Amino acid sequence: MSDWACSVCQKAVPLPALICTMCTETPTYDCDTKCRDRHQTRQIVYRTGALRQGIFYAFREVAFDIKIKKVEKIGGKLHVYEDSYTDDKNDGPLYRFPAHMLPDDEDKAKLLVFSACNDAFAYTFELAATLLRDISATIEEVNIDNVNRNDTIVKYVSTGIVDGTPYGHNAIIVDIKPELGGKSYAFDLAGAQNGQLHAVVPFGEFANKGGEVISQIHPHGYFRDLGERIRQGKQSMLETREPRVYHVQHNIHQRMLAAVKEWEGENKTSLRKLVRSTSKGFIDGKASLLARVSTEMKASVVKWEQEGRHLEPFTPLVVSFAQLLTEKVEECTVKPQGGGSRAYRRFQADKKRRGRFPASMKEFTTAEGTTFKFL
Repeated sequence: MSDWACSVCQKAVPLPALICTMCTETPTYDCDTKCRDRHQTRQIVYRTGALRQGIFYAFREVAFDIKIKKVEKIGGKLHVYEDSYTDDKNDGPLYRFPAHMLPDDEDKAKLLVFSACNDAFAYTFELAATLLRDISATIEEVNIDNVNRNDTIVKYVSTGIVDGTPYGHNAIIVDIKPELGGKSYAFDLAGAQNGQLHAVVPFGEFANKGGEVISQIHPHGYFRDLGERIRQGKQSMLETREPRVYHVQHNIHQRMLAAVKEWEGENKTSLRKLVRSTSKGFIDGKASLLARVSTEMKASVVKWEQEGRHLEPFTPLVVSFAQLLTEKVEECTVKPQGGGSRAYRRFQADKKRRGRFPASMKEFTTAEGTTFKFL
């Protein structure tokens, strides 16, 4: 036996020791192939999260759709003031991300992903499907209620009032295959808006921070398909959302996927190989990929505007917030096997505590200035 402890079970490692090929810069020892596979699976999970979050942040910086007038930081919170929008088609639908107002990288991340957690699903779906398919037993998308976003960001609409809309939050929950450890993780790419900056969090830690309730659970791809139906005019959307956003972001997304393929071809590698490479190989490869993808996405927006596509008319199916309150919500569209995933079991356990909106909220005022009261 050696003096080294196994990275997974913490037992003494027998000689000759197994060394993780993904951790050659800082040797990591495993006692057998079973522990080695579990250790490498954990590495793949966290690298997948880092890669998807990096690409999503780059996407949001290019595809930012909030018109910001001013940002202040008071008592640790960001106070974000939205500018007024016009009916002029030359106004938007994308706006410059105000990086100059946010010298702190953590604050930058918070505003980048504000109210964009569904986008994190929709525009990194292919990346998650590719990188997690070999190690996941289930991949599901969940909606979370009772998330107090005002602890991080307070948003003011153009009239100066606080936007009191009860936003939920979304994340992807992945159960790893039993033979690879069977652990569960939350991929929370947009968690920065709630003060959670990590791309990946163990599910138990994610779901038990303080009152969170899983209000919806769906198969991986549900919110991507929902956005596509809205873009095609087949699904209703809130009247406060600029419909052209769905079209330009779809265009950026397509260019992003093409850039990933081009990068893979030029570097004679793949994303799956990248997350399984050495530490240095992953860091360097990730930086190279993000630079390429960011450049291509920016170019796609310039081309889209030069072609005048931002002026194209689009008539979506729109609803008011009042109408939205009466629409039937699909809470669960998964078809669980056996007892279901860990997220599904939590969804079932949360039934008694679950409501359409946070139970503690007696009233709220929407961005349009309309106040709703719950009796």
